[in-house]
Amino acid sequence: MDQAIAQEKEFDLRTAFYDEMFGNVDTNSEGLNEIETHISKRISLLLRNNEKLSSLIPPLSKHLVELSEMLGDEMANFDEFGDILMKDISLSTDVVRLANSAAFRRTEEAVASTEAAIRVIGLRELSDLVSQALAKDAMKVSPIYFRMFGQQIWQHSLDCAVACRTIGSGYDSSETYFLGLVHDIGKIVIFSCLIDAFIEVNPDSEPGGKLFREMMTTYSLELSYQAAIEWDLPERMITALKQQRFKPEEGLSLVLHHSNLCSEAFMLMSKRKISYEDGLKSLIQNGVNEEQAVSVLSILKDMNKS
Repeated sequence: MDQAIAQEKEFDLRTAFYDEMFGNVDTNSEGLNEIETHISKRISLLLRNNEKLSSLIPPLSKHLVELSEMLGDEMANFDEFGDILMKDISLSTDVVRLANSAAFRRTEEAVASTEAAIRVIGLRELSDLVSQALAKDAMKVSPIYFRMFGQQIWQHSLDCAVACRTIGSGYDSSETYFLGLVHDIGKIVIFSCLIDAFIEVNPDSEPGGKLFREMMTTYSLELSYQAAIEWDLPERMITALKQQRFKPEEGLSLVLHHSNLCSEAFMLMSKRKISYEDGLKSLIQNGVNEEQAVSVLSILKDMNKS
């Protein structure tokens, strides 16, 4: 990265993040082509229709919500967790697999049951797995396009969840983690709408980076906020997502804002688009506490090694 750009007071991490997602877009180039313009107008109208908008937001899995709520109940027991967990074979398998991983396995005998696996990994790890299952279920993208966009957004969401928990240490850790996981659900909704529209209007064409960026920057934050309302998340989480449309100044909203910046910077660092020094400098210039930024980047680096 040009050193002069890195030293600007308000280096735009988000612009660089979108460049990495969709390719560098020349802002001086011609606008959208005819098909893209038509689809942009069509989706804009769709997203302004509250009834249709509600139908676009994917529901949360009922039994996973039930399990998530039970994890917050101090009176619940491991057998109850196991009973609900068995309703989701994929998640149950993940729990047993984690319990048998090098990080948790303490004996030569393999863990075979979900109840035993829960006791091995503990409730915090179980809570994280449930949150990830909830978010991933809601953030499904057609497999043919997943490699292009979905995988990057999912990794960014995982990183943001860890950053939220780290920076928001004074808040409920399960809430901050889940908030980081779902903060970009709006991007998934828009992405799915764009792909569906292109398939219907012109199956042989592909959406360009300029259209993606225009739709994402215009609508994604509002859609994430609307999804939080649709899912009946706690009011503080809804407020935190709502305030991302502006520049948050305090509380959980600021935690999410700074966490998102950290995870965007980390993605750019890991792809060698910016150096660690330039990324850290940009985070500090954008208001992130230096100690928190260093801590988050260190944790993310260690986490992504495994």
